[in-house]
Amino acid sequence: MKVPIHEIDPLPTVEKGKSDWRVYKSFRLHNGVTCTVVNDKESKTTAVACAVHVGAAADPREMSGLAHFCEHMCFLGSEKYPGENDYKRYLSAHGGRSNASTSLHLTTYKFDVLAPYAEKALDIFSNFFIAPLFTLSGTSREVQAVDSENSKNLTSDARRRLQVVKDIADQSHYYSKFTTGNASTLPAETEETERVRSALLAFHIFHYQPQNITVVIVGPQSLEQLEKWIIPRFGEIPSKQLDNPNGEVEMLITNSAKDMPEFSYGNPVPTYSPAFTPRLQNYQWPILITLKPLRSMRKLTLNFPLPPTRHLLRKNPTHVLSHLLGHEGPGSPFSVLQTAGMLSALSAGCRISGPDQTVFQVDLSLTELGEKEWKQVVALILEHCRLIRKEKDLQRFWNEKRTLAQMQFHHASPRQAYVFAPMLAQSIVSCGTKLSLSSDWILEEEIPDIEQFVSCLAAENCFLERCSEVAWNEMKAESEFDAGFGKKKERWYGIDYYLINVRDFSNWERMDKTDLLDPTTLHLPTPNRFIPRSLELVEEVPIEAREKPRICKEIDPPKLILNNHLGRLWHRLDDRYALPKSHISFLIRNPAVHHRLTEGGWEFDPEISVHSSMLTAVFSQALAQETYDAELAGLHWNLSSSTAGICLTCFGYSDRLSDLAIQLLQDFFAGDFIQDSYSRSIKDHTIRSLRTYLSSGRADSHAAYYQNLLFSPKQSEVAVSLELAKVSTLESIKAHHRRVFESKEIEIDCLYTGNVSEQHARNFFLKTNKLFSGLENAMHSRRPRAFLTGPEVKRLNCGQDFELHFGSENKEEENGAVLMTFQSMIPGFCGKKLSGIESLNSSASIRLLCHMLREPLFNSLRTKQQLGYVVSSYYDSRFCLLNDTVTTIDLISVVVLTRKVAPAEAVVLIDEFLREFKETLLSMPESEIETHAKALSEKLMKPIQQLSTEATKHFDKIRRFGPSIIRDDGDSSDLPWKSAEELAAAIRSVRREDLLKTWDCVVIGPQRARVASMVYGSTFLLDKKTARQRATSNTSVLVNDTKEVAKARGKLKVYDKSMRRFSSFSRILSSSTGRFGLAVAGLGIIGFSMLATTKKRAKTNR
Repeated sequence: MKVPIHEIDPLPTVEKGKSDWRVYKSFRLHNGVTCTVVNDKESKTTAVACAVHVGAAADPREMSGLAHFCEHMCFLGSEKYPGENDYKRYLSAHGGRSNASTSLHLTTYKFDVLAPYAEKALDIFSNFFIAPLFTLSGTSREVQAVDSENSKNLTSDARRRLQVVKDIADQSHYYSKFTTGNASTLPAETEETERVRSALLAFHIFHYQPQNITVVIVGPQSLEQLEKWIIPRFGEIPSKQLDNPNGEVEMLITNSAKDMPEFSYGNPVPTYSPAFTPRLQNYQWPILITLKPLRSMRKLTLNFPLPPTRHLLRKNPTHVLSHLLGHEGPGSPFSVLQTAGMLSALSAGCRISGPDQTVFQVDLSLTELGEKEWKQVVALILEHCRLIRKEKDLQRFWNEKRTLAQMQFHHASPRQAYVFAPMLAQSIVSCGTKLSLSSDWILEEEIPDIEQFVSCLAAENCFLERCSEVAWNEMKAESEFDAGFGKKKERWYGIDYYLINVRDFSNWERMDKTDLLDPTTLHLPTPNRFIPRSLELVEEVPIEAREKPRICKEIDPPKLILNNHLGRLWHRLDDRYALPKSHISFLIRNPAVHHRLTEGGWEFDPEISVHSSMLTAVFSQALAQETYDAELAGLHWNLSSSTAGICLTCFGYSDRLSDLAIQLLQDFFAGDFIQDSYSRSIKDHTIRSLRTYLSSGRADSHAAYYQNLLFSPKQSEVAVSLELAKVSTLESIKAHHRRVFESKEIEIDCLYTGNVSEQHARNFFLKTNKLFSGLENAMHSRRPRAFLTGPEVKRLNCGQDFELHFGSENKEEENGAVLMTFQSMIPGFCGKKLSGIESLNSSASIRLLCHMLREPLFNSLRTKQQLGYVVSSYYDSRFCLLNDTVTTIDLISVVVLTRKVAPAEAVVLIDEFLREFKETLLSMPESEIETHAKALSEKLMKPIQQLSTEATKHFDKIRRFGPSIIRDDGDSSDLPWKSAEELAAAIRSVRREDLLKTWDCVVIGPQRARVASMVYGSTFLLDKKTARQRATSNTSVLVNDTKEVAKARGKLKVYDKSMRRFSSFSRILSSSTGRFGLAVAGLGIIGFSMLATTKKRAKTNR
């Protein structure tokens, strides 16, 4: 059936990169909806995004957060689909997901679902914009969700800093609005519920007009099919009028809409209307904001209001400003300040990029010395701004920026549809269809008129922020402030801060040389020597792989092409992406990295672990200046440590990649990078991060920390790591470096994949072998086999529950948290050749149960009971290495962040739901179970679209399973390369009886093994006596004492593949049939390293 041509007006086609295989078509419907349909032949899912041209800028000040609240309410049913969870239930059953976000100018909704089920999902979705219900009961309940979301944000330093900046803005400007909303701004639990609902309806009618809506759909369907789906559905969105334009609520909505400047492409550019101007402080700029952070930091930020730049497509001057001020190479402010020991990090770019204003910022993380001499730091930044103003030939920097941007645009694989669709929809609103992808990448040849923007980078047009404890104490010691300045309180978060005018800034007008800094060492960047010389594919790439990407082609596993006395080289020539890029993973297996050799063998040592983490951090900081140009030119690297050893990862354009990797390895081996300035900076950062870890952050992240203390014998307490970091020295880090490379038990695993020939990979690996020549007497002598080390996880006792009760140390945390985790007694499946049928049956059922559990739990505990904003369940896994054998451990986890009930009560509510879920399993039609199984199976078989993702997945298998298989004279084909396929096949055969047996054994039966980690916020404080009274015959209650947790952990055995102690448990599942595949995530060193990244948990969707 042809789409009637009169129903659409064609729009310019999206300009795409050379490596983008997608096909685009854009048009406008008769009612004004802008649509772009995208055929992605490689995608297994269909994604849809809808960007509505309204955001929090249009909120009535009397109802802050109304736009955000409207976003929440749209999900709760429509006239055609009135069920509040119809949408999420359908997506969950068919491998989908959804979310939404509200910014100042846009509200964006998105979902994806397996492609065969996309049409009905689209029908449900489109009706949110045609005829949403906005029920009175839903209004009352969903305000609680908005309020919970706001309470979650109160412990975020980034949010707190934002609110303070809003507080000094022009209070008549939309930027100053409180965008999230809470129960006081949206009082829907009182007699005002009807008024809030009336405002909600009026807001939707007035703003959700078809001409304000942009829709993008991306999927494997043909363009014609996607058009057939989009046109009749979004063509139904009516142009409504307010029933009573002069009504009190209606006038509130229409008047507040005037605050919002025009944002969309093609409309007149709004007048420059800055939210920040010297006039607000009686022309006494520069001014300084000072506030105290929750987590230790030493932030200094320079903010410069500029004219708007969003309309300057392909010629945005901030591209050059961010390049010149954010550069980290020699002669840059970063280089000068880091060399002086005053700086650890610097970034520059647009903090605000609105239709009517821009705020450009330079954000610095200072050392202790930099904090003390912060005024000199400011002076140096301003001196560099003057250097930019004096430069007569900025065209050469524009040319380099243009070359790099264009190269990246044409040699990047498209993102997954779920991420891509909303990004494209938002970009179409501000850039139009043609330039929606290319506006920031295909730049004009001539540099734009930049003079008016560079002239704004001056002290008299600057407001500064300091966020640190030292800065706060300095302000507290001040006794006199000029009129209008001094201590203030932000309205919505209740944050105290200081605002002062900087009285003496004469040295900022022109900087002279000081004992610490010499401004004459500043200079603009030299030409980038890392720009690739060639972007050609190597000769070995097959002809059919050169023509275009082949994402649906089956991925061949890497080949083991070298296995010598030092280790193994794995290689895979890319035949799927047709990109001139490669990826190197180089793991130096070495037990000395996190362990100490004792009479009983290698044992994990917290002191050594802390030193290894600091060592890699020192290296990263020391090499920042030298490798910054490489980063700009698309060559990226990372050095990290784990319980297995030290791993270098390099990825990017093939040309020069191996040279970069060799140089980095040489520098790391030499140890010259371990210098006093870098070690002091890293030690300071480490101590501050550890000291404030538990006194900042959210309760749910701390619940994960306490749980991991029980699970992992290789996790140090924060307090232990803190004391060890305090006594570290430059010499102790140097000694640790020597000790690591004095170890004879070193073994290499290297994967070189991508646009690289086998011979080049061999040459690279043999060059790296020579780096180890100093570590042994004879290069070709047989070295002792390295003792394999890796993560360890404790096995909970069958039938035992643990309850951990801890009070939050964060004084700003109102919420409590529960992280409830069920550990399967049967080892998880690692592949057909590594695991038995019991593991296969158990893992397949657990994965499917987690897929089925997520939506009903969210609907019950979040939507209906409104326990809190964060309510989620998810599948988790960990890996344990014991006696050279890796075991996968399957886990089912539930997390709740709440201030509605105490954590202990939340546990009761979770338990009630989990018991009732068995009835859901009993009554669920077999066809629905099969639908879930098919959806999950297809999700696991989605093709990988990025070379880096493919390389990471392959190297994870090599890292975990390679040594034990290859050492035992196994073949590289024995690695579980196809475990995902095995899992996908297995899940399809799981039946109701399999699910019920697994649910009984793992979750609700007497043999289950569970940990409930609870953290209490200020709303419900921890009552130790009451917590201890919860103990039952099979429950171990550990309250507010990490020593008790460590003692309990010591009584548990390390998880291994043995199931002899759990034969009764495994017999229950032995009759189940099915095939399973690989678990997802591993457990690294927690203790110290979890301070940088916490254990991944599923995000809660709205």
